[in-house]
Amino acid sequence: MMGQDASFKSQDYQISVTIHEARQLAGLDIDPVVCIEVGDKKKFTSVKQSTNCPFYNELFVFDFHDPRQMVFDKIIKISAMHSRNLLRSGTVIGAFKFDVGTVYRAPDHGFYRKWAILTDLHDINGGVKGYLKVDVVCLSKGDSVKPPKKATEKDDDVEANLLLPENIPRVRQRATYTVRIFKAEGLPIMNSGLLANVKKAFTGALNDLVDPYVLVSFAGQTAKTSVKKHCYEPKWNEQIVFSEMFPPLCSRMKIQLRDKDSVLDDVVGTHFIDMTKISYEGNDGFLPTFGPSWINLYGSKREYNTVDKTRKLNEGFGEGCQFRGRLLMSLKTEVQDSALESGGIRVDVEPTLPISEGAAGRKDDFFFFATVFEANMIEKSAADKPVTFEFSIANCGNQLDGRNLHARVAMDSDEEEAQLLPATEETEQSLSTFPPIQPLSQDKTYYYLPLGENKPCLYLKFTTEEHRRRLYNMNILLQIADKLDEGLTEVLEKISKEKGNPAKLLKTALQNFNYGLGNYAKVTKGAGTAGKTKLDKERHKWLLREMTTLSKHVQELLATLSQTQDAPTTTRQQGPPDSSPRRGKGGVAEPPHKVRRRRIHFRQRKISRAGLKLLEEEIAKQAKRLNVMPRKELSPRALKEKVKAAKMFLHRIRFLADEPQHSVPDVVIWMISNGKRIAYTRVPARKLLYSALEEERGERCGEMQTLFLKLPGKKGVQGVSGWTVQAKLDVYMWFGLVKHKKEMLKGLPAGYVATKELKHAIKLAGVPPPFVTYKDKTHFMLRCHIYQARGLIGSDSSGLSDPFARVIFGSDSRATRVIEETLSPTWNEVLIFDQVTVYGKRKDLKDNPPFICVEIFDIDIGLNPVKKIQGGAEFIGRSLVLPYVKCLDEPYAKPMFPPLLQWHSIYRGQAQAGEMLAAIEMIQLTPTGGIPSDVIKIEVPPVDPKSKDKLPPKIELPVEIRPKMCKYRIEVLFWGVREMKRLQLMTVDKPRCDIQCGGQVLSSAIIYNAGRNPNFPDNVRFLEVDLPENEHYCPPLTIRVVDCRQFGRFTLVGTHTVSNLASYKMDTKRLESQAHTLPTAVIAAMDFGKKAEPTHSTLPSLTSFPLKLNGNALAGAPALLVGGSGSQHNGKPGSRAPSRAPSRAASRVPSRAGSKAGSVKGEDIVISVEPPMGENGEAQQPGQTVIDMPPDGSKPDESKPLEGGEKAELGPDGQPKTKSWADAPGGPPAEGIQTDKPEETDESTLDWWSKYFASKLALEKELNELEARNQGATEINPDMEDEEEREIEEPAEKDVPPAGDQKKKKEKEKKKEKPKEEKNGPSKMSKMKAGLNKLRRKDDDEDSLMMNMFDEEDKDTIECVTFEIFLTELESVHDFHGFKEWLHTFDLFRGKNTGDDDGDSRLVGKFKGALKLYKWPLPPEWEDVGVRIDSNSGFFQGLPSSEPKGVMVRVYIIKAMDLHPTDVNGKADPYIVTQIGKHKINDKEHYISKNLNPVFGKCFEFEVTFPLESKLTVQVYDWDMIGSDDMIGETVIDLENRYHSRHRATCGVSKEYAIYGYNIWRDPEKPTQVLAKLCRELKLDGPHYSKGKVVVGKHEFTTTECFIEDESDFRGVKKPSDEHAALEALKNFGKVEKVGCRLVPEHIETRSLYHPDKPGIEQGRLEMWVDMFPMDMPLPGAPVDISPRKPKKYELRVIIWNTDDVVLEDDAFFTGEKSSDIFVKGWLVGNQTDCQSTDVHYRSLTGEGNFNWRFIFPFEYLQAEEKMVIRKKESAFSLDETEYKVPPRLNMQVWDADHFSADDFLGSVALNLNRFPRGAKTAKKCSPDLLKTDGSVPQVNIFKMKRIKGWWPFIAKSQQEEEELTGKVEAEITLLTEEEAEKNPAGLARDEPDPLEKPNRPDTSFVWFLNPLKALRYVIWDRFKWTILKILLLFLFIVFLILFFYNVPPFTVKKVLGA
Repeated sequence: MMGQDASFKSQDYQISVTIHEARQLAGLDIDPVVCIEVGDKKKFTSVKQSTNCPFYNELFVFDFHDPRQMVFDKIIKISAMHSRNLLRSGTVIGAFKFDVGTVYRAPDHGFYRKWAILTDLHDINGGVKGYLKVDVVCLSKGDSVKPPKKATEKDDDVEANLLLPENIPRVRQRATYTVRIFKAEGLPIMNSGLLANVKKAFTGALNDLVDPYVLVSFAGQTAKTSVKKHCYEPKWNEQIVFSEMFPPLCSRMKIQLRDKDSVLDDVVGTHFIDMTKISYEGNDGFLPTFGPSWINLYGSKREYNTVDKTRKLNEGFGEGCQFRGRLLMSLKTEVQDSALESGGIRVDVEPTLPISEGAAGRKDDFFFFATVFEANMIEKSAADKPVTFEFSIANCGNQLDGRNLHARVAMDSDEEEAQLLPATEETEQSLSTFPPIQPLSQDKTYYYLPLGENKPCLYLKFTTEEHRRRLYNMNILLQIADKLDEGLTEVLEKISKEKGNPAKLLKTALQNFNYGLGNYAKVTKGAGTAGKTKLDKERHKWLLREMTTLSKHVQELLATLSQTQDAPTTTRQQGPPDSSPRRGKGGVAEPPHKVRRRRIHFRQRKISRAGLKLLEEEIAKQAKRLNVMPRKELSPRALKEKVKAAKMFLHRIRFLADEPQHSVPDVVIWMISNGKRIAYTRVPARKLLYSALEEERGERCGEMQTLFLKLPGKKGVQGVSGWTVQAKLDVYMWFGLVKHKKEMLKGLPAGYVATKELKHAIKLAGVPPPFVTYKDKTHFMLRCHIYQARGLIGSDSSGLSDPFARVIFGSDSRATRVIEETLSPTWNEVLIFDQVTVYGKRKDLKDNPPFICVEIFDIDIGLNPVKKIQGGAEFIGRSLVLPYVKCLDEPYAKPMFPPLLQWHSIYRGQAQAGEMLAAIEMIQLTPTGGIPSDVIKIEVPPVDPKSKDKLPPKIELPVEIRPKMCKYRIEVLFWGVREMKRLQLMTVDKPRCDIQCGGQVLSSAIIYNAGRNPNFPDNVRFLEVDLPENEHYCPPLTIRVVDCRQFGRFTLVGTHTVSNLASYKMDTKRLESQAHTLPTAVIAAMDFGKKAEPTHSTLPSLTSFPLKLNGNALAGAPALLVGGSGSQHNGKPGSRAPSRAPSRAASRVPSRAGSKAGSVKGEDIVISVEPPMGENGEAQQPGQTVIDMPPDGSKPDESKPLEGGEKAELGPDGQPKTKSWADAPGGPPAEGIQTDKPEETDESTLDWWSKYFASKLALEKELNELEARNQGATEINPDMEDEEEREIEEPAEKDVPPAGDQKKKKEKEKKKEKPKEEKNGPSKMSKMKAGLNKLRRKDDDEDSLMMNMFDEEDKDTIECVTFEIFLTELESVHDFHGFKEWLHTFDLFRGKNTGDDDGDSRLVGKFKGALKLYKWPLPPEWEDVGVRIDSNSGFFQGLPSSEPKGVMVRVYIIKAMDLHPTDVNGKADPYIVTQIGKHKINDKEHYISKNLNPVFGKCFEFEVTFPLESKLTVQVYDWDMIGSDDMIGETVIDLENRYHSRHRATCGVSKEYAIYGYNIWRDPEKPTQVLAKLCRELKLDGPHYSKGKVVVGKHEFTTTECFIEDESDFRGVKKPSDEHAALEALKNFGKVEKVGCRLVPEHIETRSLYHPDKPGIEQGRLEMWVDMFPMDMPLPGAPVDISPRKPKKYELRVIIWNTDDVVLEDDAFFTGEKSSDIFVKGWLVGNQTDCQSTDVHYRSLTGEGNFNWRFIFPFEYLQAEEKMVIRKKESAFSLDETEYKVPPRLNMQVWDADHFSADDFLGSVALNLNRFPRGAKTAKKCSPDLLKTDGSVPQVNIFKMKRIKGWWPFIAKSQQEEEELTGKVEAEITLLTEEEAEKNPAGLARDEPDPLEKPNRPDTSFVWFLNPLKALRYVIWDRFKWTILKILLLFLFIVFLILFFYNVPPFTVKKVLGA
């Protein structure tokens, strides 16, 4: 009834996708853009031009308000594509997709700086198309946000940071998922019968009223089968083939059966297949497989309605209320071989062969039997007509709208009408309902069915596939899980109550669990495999392996527990342990929707508590006799860690128990009134399934159970209808095979008449009779002891309620009296049912007592529930209570009777509505109708005839049952009221606060003018009241604020209920842990039982390090790093550091204004040695040893004795002081010590941002070290609480420790240990060694990456003082206790609690004060701890004045991070609005355009009055040109609590004291003044100063710094000062005994921003801090200048000298010879508009090119962030320039020029100017290996080297997507500042000034058609001159022959004839 159905509830989800950059995108000269799709929402990044490695750094946020599973099924698709232009239509380069559920299930709900592999979705095997670096985070309300880490070099490693969940391989293959759809049956009517009549009139035929088809969705793809017209049992025999990557990044497949409609298709039912449950990725795993198996579909009611309010049920959201058919399908997965198969991601629909009849499983006959014993609590609206109940499984038993007959030709009108209606085709062997009965009522509130002695019997017999083994496995595993869950719950209760032996209970629970795991294999052995699917067989093997694995893990956990127990754990068990953990009968009632009927065998409880105690004492004696030493007990924290590990087993076993393949449908029970379905409930068939083995049997099989019926759909889980019960049913049910019918009556409550029909019913062919008659009945008296309730829900407009309780049992009910206007009523009333009749044997009743329902109502004043007046009573909540049953043959004695009062949870629908303290007992009456003599007699007072209301007399609880009372004193601090809203349109001017507890009221004084001073004039008052001595029964306390108005009117403003008053109880045992909640005046007088001995706290010097004497030499170093000075808890020296104590990013490097504190001489190393343990087990006095370390590193002189216990003090010259110097009269000279004044050039370059970035760097190192330690901390045993080594603990999510200062100290330590000759000038070899050491250090921070061995100058980095950076709010830091030491804030609420809001709308104000509860008079043990309080002053002593005071508040806003974008383009224009009271500063004029990570650097100063103006609100708005500005988020700070905190949160304590410079002391009070004030306020002795030390109380603080520079002296003279010693005491003030606490250091806090419309979802973060200064003190100096640094202007000059080995792309026209027309392009990333090109080197035949061409790129650069700043307008329509910060990356490309076509891209190289490879000296040494980033290639930083020249390779991708060398370029890169560029100007290209020489290019570099003669000479003559000469000679010879033969005949004739 009350099961929380989260599927209905819509929640806010925020999906953030950050696109950082892309790499190696496929294509040449592309303009990429990234598209992000989440569901149906789509967003784009900006376009990056001419690059395949674009840098974006753009954030996109998608907001959804949908049910959880709907959001998780949405697909996130990230695609890189070409930008849209005239030539390209936005074609996709590559894409990557996954579902939201994969992101949410990842650690921290997201993937951070991961690389997504882009592939072509149309050709999966086409290779990688690029990589995309992204952040993807999915958050819902309440999810914590992981603070992002600083980007490191490791993030650039693509292979190590792929965007893939765990256990997913990098290379995913293509696979086909074949979903075969065979047939469906049992479908409902999906059209109106009227429409069918119209069709019949025109066509003459009657058709089935459904047109089904199946829709399948998977991984963003959807396909559907064909539509089968007019068919209730369609057969498709089709398969849908999905081609997708394997493993898929989509967790669920959606199968949806739909009905085709002309307008909008209707959904018949939906089913989801979880891929993780049908596959296993292990070595012995299997691919996703399913079926062939039937899928049972559930949804809304089967009757068709045009307007169906529960239609969402058909889509899979919420619990389906009725069976809507089933679908036969299968799934098969095949992984394709990439070498053989090719293709893309697609989906196809194909026909397939039909399945055989027996493929889905062998069929068998099943039988269901139910007997209704009682039906009551029927809603009045359903009780007007006769009521019956229908039991159905699938369509069997559904008499209203079950089976539908197929269409056939109608013979007559009667038959036609019958066809239009659902047919009731039930066999004669099924009876699903009993005749309707008219409900009756005795109080006109609840109705019941008068069943009497005859209990209706219902039964169903049907045939279906026999898959009992699936249900048996679920029952076995869930029973194992339930037992473990019960045991762990009991262990946690014992831990919280600090009672019993929780470790022993945990061990027993784990032993039971381990036995159950081992028993699973025995039970399932030989189960048979006939008719099983492949998934059944694979799951069986999988489960056996998982049981073995879990058993091993459990044994390991048991082994750790055994180390702390007396007896060893035996992991091999032959049977279950004898003593399994059980809950007591009076335990807190579970929520009604989770209640299981527990077998409470009171007969087994024969050992009383006294007997148990005697048994424990006897065991202890035997252990002592056998010399068995008890081992150390586990601490509560360690036990909780063990329970957490055990819960992982629990989650795993429940995951494995979920069977993906369906079997028998669930049992659905409907209440039917007047032929209509009203309310329902569903019972899984597995809970009722019978088996001969108890492990396989359902937990409800053959048992009585109580069922609550609810409305279908949202009405059943939300709103008033979801809170109320529609009916309560007590029913007996049994389900199993027909052949097991003989077992169905064995669990039926005894006492029935065994008739012949009933005996015949257990036979195979038998039919149960319509009724079971009970003659055996028992009469009981029901006593309901209702004492009180707490934490009820306010149901009136005032926020209060007028509650009364009503107990319902059977047909009768009783109600308590009404307690007016309270949320914590104390009824103290006994409700007696004189005689109730229960059918059945007493034994059954004793073992299975019935639940008693107690409901709490709110009633309007004047309406009396006892008078049965209807109307005005509003439901508050309901609780189910198990009664204590007392039979006649049992004594009424302890421990069972009288019953103990217990708290029972009250639930209203899904939410808890409070708790009720009550006990109910059922006492069997004697045969004469009286109660037994030994039972407590309760006298009923006589009726008062004078009473006007004529109520029955009130019966109070007997003394034996009521809690034992004791006198307590409640001390209340009335401080004031805050933020009071208007009440009835009037302000609250005269508030008064009333404290209500135990029936008494304590009122405060009246504030007569809350507008001027909202504090109470009289602060402390007392209330003496009788309260239960047992804390468990402690009543709640109510805080009420009323407004005192004219004419004596008092109007209630708001209330607050303190449910757990015991948390404010002062106890001597917990006094030390409660000390921080007391004023310091009280703490100073206390004695915690420890000796107050003087302790010395010396901050370890820069060259000291602690040593452990247990073999782990440096075990204490991490503890010092983590704990810092704040690791001491509550001022206890030597106490264990709290688990969440933050460490600090402290750098002890001082500023120049103050000299170096804590420094010693470089040759002397001070080693702090922990003292060894003495003979008595106490630590000896700590000491220090000075070891003289020679500067050459040789072994120190061992003959020199070491002085232990003394510390060498240093003189002014750095040498150890002599006694004469220290004791010299007058001390040092008055004029000071003359020293060499250090150069101030270094410090002059430092500012506040230097401190900021140094602190960030230290924090990052600290987090990395902490993470590394946590990974390697598995060897540390975290079990024992008193282990001193356990000082390193994992920080909580909201308390990430800030950075520590030890690493800086070690670095300085190394510098001080350098030999003196190196200080004079390091040699070249030493530089080389230093560079190698730098390269060997694998630091993650970017600072270390910039340092390398090729720096031209060995410049020491300028170090500065740091401060602490908290990654959370200051209130969340554990050491500061939320600044609620003595002042708490209680929210006041008013208005009706509807359950839909989260309380913010009901908040009307706040009450500030405090509560203390203690016995009065004080017990004697209080004097033992030194607590002596005055009866008039109480614990609240020494409080500050409550009068208004002026305060100056400075709010420093540094920057915002990850703001929620509010503009359409995915950006925002943020600005800051700060407000304190009526003071408001709007910084709208200085908004930052289009930036989600803006750096504000603003300080806002206010002069306000506390407490009237103490609420600081910082809001971040988005500027809009049109319309109102949108608020991005806000954060609220209570300044008053900080101001009054003993942690001194007004102004942070700096790490160093300086009187000028970047680290100037901010506080107007010097450290000595602050320390003196603290000592005066805390009544401490001191401070007493001496040289370099100060004594505060009994604690001594020392420092080596005792001088400070004289600001008035220009000679560098230092004078003595106590400021450093005082500062040392302030930094370590937590070490002061009793009153000491950690003071707030100089810091930055990171606050989350939230939006009121999206509560609980972070909208960004803000780095800030707040300073507060009293106006009555000297005002501070000027605010700290945190204005953002302006980027420095640089000019980058790149000279392209030559190219070589450039690939040749062109073919010669005449000769075909290869050549290229080479030119080079260059630009800086983000500034493509300034792309510059060289001239063209034409016709290069060897790849060589000569240019001598200069590029000049001016840019702006931020040195600390290592980013280049670019300002430009995003489009022509943009009003402002957008500022981008991108890495300074130089891109150079080589091209081949073409005149009649586009130029050809040949290759490129990208050089990050912060870190890029040093160029090769020659072209031959230049190779692609030069671009490796694995550390094998030396890297350089142009900002340090300034100038570099060398050869770099050009790289391009081949057709096989592999990188290849396409050329080499010789370039010279020079970096100049703006000033240097002006002094040394240079021209572009080869222009003046400083022109470059023209290159000496060969003459072959020409264009043939421009110089034809040149072409003939060089192209033809030079190459073919000999050929030409030969041809010419041959030609002449041929001409000669021709002429010869032409002229010879005439000449011969002439000669012969003589002519």
